[in-house]
Amino acid sequence: MDKFSNYFMRKITIIRNKIISDCPNNTCNIVIDADIMFNGKMLEIFPSASEVDVKEIITKSCNLDPLPTCLLKKCVDQLLPLITGIINRSVVESVMSLCLKRATITPLFKRYGLDRTNMKNCHPISNLPFISKLLKRYKQGV
Repeated sequence: MDKFSNYFMRKITIIRNKIISDCPNNTCNIVIDADIMFNGKMLEIFPSASEVDVKEIITKSCNLDPLPTCLLKKCVDQLLPLITGIINRSVVESVMSLCLKRATITPLFKRYGLDRTNMKNCHPISNLPFISKLLKRYKQGV
């Protein structure tokens, strides 16, 4: 597992360094000019998630979750106000708790029969805590 982790950490470092070196004078962090034509509707505020929205997207678990999915589903009505509050506060403040940014990474080989010692033959699969998944799905649905 260390070999897998080291391979993908090196790969990410190389990609980040390439992006930074391709940006003249550190311009990668500059916001794009407002003069660019925008043909959609401006989103000035994110709508709040409702408990109904959150309940619809509670599905899977991760070993980083503080409680098993079966227990979450049994207690979902009692926990919905708290979970919904975490999501809405994260959206309003544009902040995500560090514990929600962690993931369990599992290697998944691209095809059967490939060399299992060559890390280029696998994909990293991230498993996030359920609140992270909920937040991601909610933001995508906005």
